[in-house]
Amino acid sequence: MKTLLRSSLVLSVLVLSACSAFSASENLAFKVTFDANVESASKEDLGRAVNRVIERRVESMNGKVTDLKNTLTDAGADVSFTISPGKLAAPLTDQLVSPFSFQLMRAAKATEKPDLTIAEKGGYMQMGVTEKDVLWLYAGQDDATKKGWVRILFTEEGKKKVKDALSQTKGMQVALIVRNQLVSTFQSQGVGRENIMIDGVPTAELAGIFADDVNVGVHASFVPKK
Repeated sequence: MKTLLRSSLVLSVLVLSACSAFSASENLAFKVTFDANVESASKEDLGRAVNRVIERRVESMNGKVTDLKNTLTDAGADVSFTISPGKLAAPLTDQLVSPFSFQLMRAAKATEKPDLTIAEKGGYMQMGVTEKDVLWLYAGQDDATKKGWVRILFTEEGKKKVKDALSQTKGMQVALIVRNQLVSTFQSQGVGRENIMIDGVPTAELAGIFADDVNVGVHASFVPKK
């Protein structure tokens, strides 16, 4: 899979304009609900990913998180922390509660009206594979190349969708679109695969950031606590 992951791309879904001056801190708390696809053994991993996502998003805005507490519950987690400067509380909350989208799409033909058009990249058509079909993402490093990799696993229904989609697109460009941004592309060989591997990511750290962002986006829903 041709990798387009770059720090600026992955963080572009997280970053707002940097703030030049710090103001008073503010306390935030969220009820985080995990979806039904999260197995009991993965809840702790998802809870840790939630912490990392929060910290990275605040750091990307030149802010700081302190006193971060994450308590797992039957439904998910209760999360609380202090954010500095306080004016970052609103934009961070907007990011955390915003809907997440993940789509496997194919390049649109000249005669088709694209479902999604990405500047300088072209138009893409839906293939029926969305965030609802994602089971879990793993990330790591290739010992030989020192590059990062991401493995995307799908639910049982998702596996069937991915396999059918790839079997029907031989010779066509297939793209992974996250939050309406192009993440990676490859030319379909017409071979049905149940899962997707992205290799050649510049660093293992970047692969891990992407995996955390998608896992949290797919499986965790944030509701601010008053």
